[in-house]
Amino acid sequence: KSRNRRSLHRAAMQNREPDARSFAPPLTLPAMASALRVLVLIVVAGGGGASAAEAPPRDAATQTEWLATVGFETCPGRSEGRPVRGAVYIEQLEERHVHLTYALSGLDPLCSNLLTPSSSCMVGAGGAVSDHVIPWDRYRTYDGGAAADLDFTIAENRSLRSETAVVTDRSGAPAACSALEAFSVSETETVEVGAWERYPGYTGDFEVSGSVILGQATRLRDGRFGLGAALWLQGGDPACAKLGPTPAADACGVHVHVGSSCSSAEDVGGRLWDQGRFEGQAGLEDPWARVRYHPKLDMLMSPIMTGAEFSRVLGGTLVVSDAKGAPIACAEISAGPGGESEPSAHAPSFPPRRGARGA
Repeated sequence: KSRNRRSLHRAAMQNREPDARSFAPPLTLPAMASALRVLVLIVVAGGGGASAAEAPPRDAATQTEWLATVGFETCPGRSEGRPVRGAVYIEQLEERHVHLTYALSGLDPLCSNLLTPSSSCMVGAGGAVSDHVIPWDRYRTYDGGAAADLDFTIAENRSLRSETAVVTDRSGAPAACSALEAFSVSETETVEVGAWERYPGYTGDFEVSGSVILGQATRLRDGRFGLGAALWLQGGDPACAKLGPTPAADACGVHVHVGSSCSSAEDVGGRLWDQGRFEGQAGLEDPWARVRYHPKLDMLMSPIMTGAEFSRVLGGTLVVSDAKGAPIACAEISAGPGGESEPSAHAPSFPPRRGARGA
């Protein structure tokens, strides 16, 4: 049933009609399931009408620069509404051509059809306190989520780095905002994890399937290491589809741990976070606190600032929790070939692109 619901979501996204701005057709989670096998980490400002353009092929050994949302919050001056989770990523391809990928949950459910005002149900760029939003894409929700993978063209006088990412609701009002950060993303340091087993000692009924893609992302302003994550999970706790703005600690979490085995809780180890590299940083908090899966939707996560090199991810463990924060599933992150945990040579690129993921 979970797979059927997800297929319906993807079909709804693929079959949506473009609006008058002729935005390029979205890849969506159908396409993100059949098309993106990469993890995107960059959001960014756009502007102007969109025109379709195929992205040039990229050398798998290179680093690419992305802008990524760092976490959506209620826009300043707005009353708090439903929490928007997920991430938007943008890569500037050449001159004014930009590639956009996003996968979000917690969007306005009234955006499930396009019979809405032209300024509504948008993912775009705007000021932190301005009602004016320059659209990147017009979304259509399924189970409160939406996703897309497309190219568009920005105005010549706009800077991608100076924008705020904004999501509007059905009325056209800004519902959630996020600052953008620039990251350098490795196209070879990626791994796919999907050989799930029950967390040691867990006796409940929840089961997890699907996969998680992890990729190294380095924050350009200070050179600190982080991880991008694409959560293509199915199952888990159904209550994770309706998390409120202040969920329990670790609720619906997905965390990399430092242990090397799922045999016992001790072998799983503590979560991967090199806290010492962030000493003195204002507002220091556990970087895994924002990483939450949705049982019905594919999700993209903003870069998770662990401070750890990618070599420390390989050989670790990955843990999934229920809506109360209790661990329910575990997978070992293999650095060798074979199985469902694959080394970088076999894993999808990072971030996801059209046609990258198999059905």
